[in-house]
Amino acid sequence: MRARALPPALLAGIVMGLVGSVVFAASGLVDGLRGPRVYMIGWGAIFAEAALTSAGLFELSRRLTGAARRCAHAAGAIFAVLFVWRVCRDALVVLDDQTRSELYRWSAVPHGLLVTAGTALIATAVSGWTRAPAAAIVSIVAVLGQGWLPGLDDAMASFFHAHPTARALYWPVLDICGTLALIWLYAVGVRGREDTIADPALAARGARIAATALWLRLVLALVLGPFVVVLLRAPDLPRILLDTAPLLGVVTAAVCAVGLLRLAGSRIEGLPAHRLAFGAALVLWWGGVELGRLVHTRELLQFSELSFGAEFLEAWSIVGPLVAALGLVLAGSSIAAWAEARAAWRLHKSAVSRTIVFGILSTFSVVPTGAGAASFGRIALFGVLSIAGLIAMSGLWSRAAELLAEGPTLPTARVLSVPERGAAGSEAGGAGSEADASIGEARE
Repeated sequence: MRARALPPALLAGIVMGLVGSVVFAASGLVDGLRGPRVYMIGWGAIFAEAALTSAGLFELSRRLTGAARRCAHAAGAIFAVLFVWRVCRDALVVLDDQTRSELYRWSAVPHGLLVTAGTALIATAVSGWTRAPAAAIVSIVAVLGQGWLPGLDDAMASFFHAHPTARALYWPVLDICGTLALIWLYAVGVRGREDTIADPALAARGARIAATALWLRLVLALVLGPFVVVLLRAPDLPRILLDTAPLLGVVTAAVCAVGLLRLAGSRIEGLPAHRLAFGAALVLWWGGVELGRLVHTRELLQFSELSFGAEFLEAWSIVGPLVAALGLVLAGSSIAAWAEARAAWRLHKSAVSRTIVFGILSTFSVVPTGAGAASFGRIALFGVLSIAGLIAMSGLWSRAAELLAEGPTLPTARVLSVPERGAAGSEAGGAGSEADASIGEARE
């Protein structure tokens, strides 16, 4: 089974899941890797994995039929619900610190049940219980071993407290084994089902979603930007504005990534789907990092750990936005490649120029945030460059949506009538010659 045979979103989700597992394993085993920067890499990767897995399962369901298709679709819906719940849960934590412990305690069992049900549906959709029973069993055991079952969490906590080495080894091994088992199931699911029919309508909807998310982010920059400047000069204003702005940025990034994943799953000929999927993965990664920074900063500040909270707040504050910009650059280059393959030279020229402009402006817009203390001039420069870049990229996706909506076209067919042959020989000969002429015209 070739890796490229997997749905692009599913392949990107597997990669992000492995990255998260390896990062958390390394941070648990090596003391020098325990820090906010390393931790945030894994946090963002796991965040992106949930959305990518959901989109990949929806695409996989298009390759299946009957009950298998319904199971894959239901599994995709479950992981979509889990992704939305994670965003909402962390947003509530950011806006209200006191709800964190209650939310985690209340949602542990329902979350575990949904993950178990989704994993079981994946195994059922790909006939994993008969074609790869070991992988199906390991994937379920890996979910149950997370310690969410009532009574099991207390027993595991007491055991790991007495055996710290076992704790350091248990979670990495469990995560990696679960991810490898799912890879095995996905490989079984796509075997012999590599081709799907192109869906121009899905592609156009995906491009419109991406364009709408970028336009919305532009509006938020125009509306919330002045509030941030005011807060710098009047810190006694409600702090909820500083919390709301990044949260809305996370939401728009997630919506934009959903649009890119829909476009990647449309299977349009000449469109680099894997480039789109990994571009969406980078955007989602930064959204997860931004959300994690807010959650941990608020939690640490609550316990007066100001220095460590500042480390979380500063983690990836410069490189992170550049990673998200790289994801959009990859997506823009995929549109340029598709336009070139279709000989849509006007769109190709626009895609190349707008993508380059967006990349340059996004790079320079981060410089003010890392050049020293915040000031009105630097904030204003950051806002102007960001807004200009968003205008360039959102306009590209709006144009791409218009062309994608047209879909492939065929020449207009002409209906040719052939006169009936008469009884007389001369009439038959005349009719035959007219028919031959009509057929020759049609072939031409």
